Amino acid sequence: MLSTRGRYCEVCAEMYYGDPLNGVPCRPCNCGPAAIGCNSTNGACICGFNTAGPQCDACAEGTHGDPTRGQPCRPCNCHPKGSISPSCRLEDGQCNCLSTYEGVRCDRCISGRGNTEAGCPPCQCDPIGTRPEYLTSCDPVSGQCSCKPGVGGTLDCSTCQVGYYNLGPNGCTECKCTSRAIDRTCNPITGQCKCGENVIGDTCDKCLPGFYWNNTGSNCLPCNCGIGTELTRTLTQLTECDMNTGQCKCASHVVGRDCTECELGYYGVSENGCKPCLPCPNGQVCDQITGKCICPPNTEGDRCDRCVVGSWDYNPVIGCKNCNCSMDGSVIGLEDQCDLTTGQCTCKPEFSGRACNECSKGYYGYPSCRKCNCDMRGTAWGNLSISDTVVPCNPIDGQCNCKENVEGDQCDQCKPGTFGLNIDYPLGCYTCFCFPTGTSSRCSLLTGYRSVPGKVKGVEVSNENYNVYVLCNLLM
Repeated sequence: MLSTRGRYCEVCAEMYYGDPLNGVPCRPCNCGPAAIGCNSTNGACICGFNTAGPQCDACAEGTHGDPTRGQPCRPCNCHPKGSISPSCRLEDGQCNCLSTYEGVRCDRCISGRGNTEAGCPPCQCDPIGTRPEYLTSCDPVSGQCSCKPGVGGTLDCSTCQVGYYNLGPNGCTECKCTSRAIDRTCNPITGQCKCGENVIGDTCDKCLPGFYWNNTGSNCLPCNCGIGTELTRTLTQLTECDMNTGQCKCASHVVGRDCTECELGYYGVSENGCKPCLPCPNGQVCDQITGKCICPPNTEGDRCDRCVVGSWDYNPVIGCKNCNCSMDGSVIGLEDQCDLTTGQCTCKPEFSGRACNECSKGYYGYPSCRKCNCDMRGTAWGNLSISDTVVPCNPIDGQCNCKENVEGDQCDQCKPGTFGLNIDYPLGCYTCFCFPTGTSSRCSLLTGYRSVPGKVKGVEVSNENYNVYVLCNLLM
């Protein structure tokens, strides 16, 4: 029977009720189409799909529709702040709104009011910051007034947005902070930007007296002008310098950014300038501190015209440069000697460069300078010939310059899909030729055979005039 179920038909089927075991027959539930079942004993309907009522033919509280006409019961979704209750009209879902709210769900404020979450108070738009045509209205949901350019941050348009200042009839003015300011924001009233240390000006465009711009940061550095700075009328100007370069104003014949050195031919730096040196005999120069005649640095001889050991590049005014030979790269015992003209130090075989502070060709990793150990079979020769015994590599990490089908730090491995590393083959390794096509992309050179140039008899795979015997791995 359709009205019962169970092995012995002892239970009523769905949408039926009764008690077959006690002789009460199973009767159809008297429920509407929205019911999902009924009580198996008394037939009380079990409602679903937001329905209610004895026969599930009405919409439940907080929903609207008409199940008897095939109209599903949908939630009212009345705004909790704007509606009197969660219920709505069954026919159209209109919620019962408070006096300051409107809309089907009571989720908007009436004209002239805004901010549904705050109870829809009257729009209070600032007359200066609000656009004139929207002065008495605001957004019915958020309560936001329509602000002039640069105005915002509040609902009533009474303040400037971040990065703007000086609220007026035309809105707010954009901050004019320079790149020296800490950021692009400024005081919303005065427009004063946020300046770094020792930086002044509304837009942070000046240094305090006695300071100059740092090339990389937003702070100004102290001038630190030396004793050779020109005397001025006021004490404060003693420490002033050019705001952009930091150049102090030097006294007569004084040089240097901080005015601490004398020009060549002058000595005795002071606030009054430097004094002229007396003529010096035999190639000597004037000591810039004492004014005495001395040889230029690193020179010797009766006329001070030779470089001392450990120096080079003679100049009659500034003397000679130090050799500065590398202790690691120079031959032992000659670390402090170099060519008087070129400055070339005496390098160990694996080192090069004027000061022996570089690795020679075929070596890498200064100051240890280890041998490259490139595999000649897989290395790209470039301008080298096969007779060269030294193969260069990257002087920093030792990576060799591999042929196209070769990889590894020493260029000693064939790339996947290639085989048979060969010094004569331009690509280094041959592309696998496994048959049937597609059997495998990996292969290796057959043990006991070697590749030879030209044509040979036998089973072979030919590739650009090089004949090789190849073993394909059919299991890969």
